[in-house]
Amino acid sequence: MWYNGGVIADGLKRNGKMVMKNTFFSKQKSWKALWLVVITIALSLLMTFAVAAETEENDLWETANTFNVGESVSGKLGEELDVDFYKFYVSYPGTMSLIFNHTDMKATDSYWAVTIYDASKNQINKQYIPGNGTSFQLNDVHLATGTYYISVAKGSYYSNTNYTLKTSFVYDVVENQIYEDSLKSSGDKKTFTFSIYSDCYLTFYGYAKSMDGLTASSNYWKFTLYDSNGNSIYAHSIAGVSSEQASPKIGGAAGTYSIVVSQSNVFTKTEFCLKYVTVNDRYWEKENNENISTATPIDTDTKYTGTVTSTGDQDFYKFTLSKDGFIDLDFSHDYYNSTSNYWHVVVMNDQSTVLTGYYISGKDDQFSFYSIGLAAGTYYVRVRPYNYDSYSVAYMETPYTITVNYEASTQWEKEFNENISSATPIQLNQDYNGSVMKDTDQDFYEFTLLQDGTVRIDFAHEYYNSTS
Repeated sequence: MWYNGGVIADGLKRNGKMVMKNTFFSKQKSWKALWLVVITIALSLLMTFAVAAETEENDLWETANTFNVGESVSGKLGEELDVDFYKFYVSYPGTMSLIFNHTDMKATDSYWAVTIYDASKNQINKQYIPGNGTSFQLNDVHLATGTYYISVAKGSYYSNTNYTLKTSFVYDVVENQIYEDSLKSSGDKKTFTFSIYSDCYLTFYGYAKSMDGLTASSNYWKFTLYDSNGNSIYAHSIAGVSSEQASPKIGGAAGTYSIVVSQSNVFTKTEFCLKYVTVNDRYWEKENNENISTATPIDTDTKYTGTVTSTGDQDFYKFTLSKDGFIDLDFSHDYYNSTSNYWHVVVMNDQSTVLTGYYISGKDDQFSFYSIGLAAGTYYVRVRPYNYDSYSVAYMETPYTITVNYEASTQWEKEFNENISSATPIQLNQDYNGSVMKDTDQDFYEFTLLQDGTVRIDFAHEYYNSTS
């Protein structure tokens, strides 16, 4: 085959004459080569197969080696006018990345030309690969569903050095549409990307297209949700059943997300099915909100919903008090008939110092904190699983709600007021409120007398039927 300036012919030019090229059979007798060429072409029309290394002859469109996107193929140019063709199919629209690897030749000149074509043989992208370095990232290309070709030919100079083409593909997916694909090897991964245009919560689903050879007791695929920065949000294992297996509801801000499908415990080439759905709701947590710097901003006196999606998940919420006052926090969830604790909820200041916190059980479906006096400023609520820092961590994927109720007031203690230096200043002859939030809490108040006199302190609280 002859490659020259993007023109491909069925021969090559030698000493001014056009001759047929047949590199692989150049040492065979001509009649035997002819029969083998005929057989090779006939088989290529009847078969398609995935390859790890190129198989000559692949010098024509019709004899292009077939491979799957996401796989790597290797080859080399057998002679200066050799061209290697590869063919692949794109199931859904998306973006393909292509990396060209080779031995470092310590030369900046181009030794390969890599071209991508559509099914009609129209050139989509062409780039020249320099000899220096060992890896070259080609420009990403967006491809629609269909058949495509890649050709590898010599650049400005020729080299018979081995090369490897490594491909990856990110599918563009839309909401509530089912996508089907399969893993070609245990290390294979499939990436599906999508955009959310308003704050919401989302759920994604996975299941086996066919149960042939699969068992319900084994997990075959792992679906992992990532944000646009590549941070993992939630990983969901999919068993070998044909019914939908849903992730928990996951709050997310507007932006771009990806679901990466990889092998779970057991590898299979069986096709999996995937889809996702969203519900617009700005009153959900916005993952990832794993620490103070990524906390979900919330308004006081407003109910927000979140989900602890794993043993390592923790949700931070940020609220600001414009004036001194007091808050109380309501935490609710669907009733679960268990006295075991599943959530640990705390209120902390901007120094990550915990002001108060409670463990909440399955039966505590409506839980209210005692009131807390706070100065104007920014504070945080942290929700995470019970025993977060131990091996006996317990959690539930059931959504919960939190509400920070706030009332401005100058008649409340201001935490932290644990000692004389941080005591809450108070005026004489006025009532002040406070709360001892745990057995180690102590509240200090400071007042000033302008002259000698007698002081009487009145202490009141709600009635509690106990002589202790």
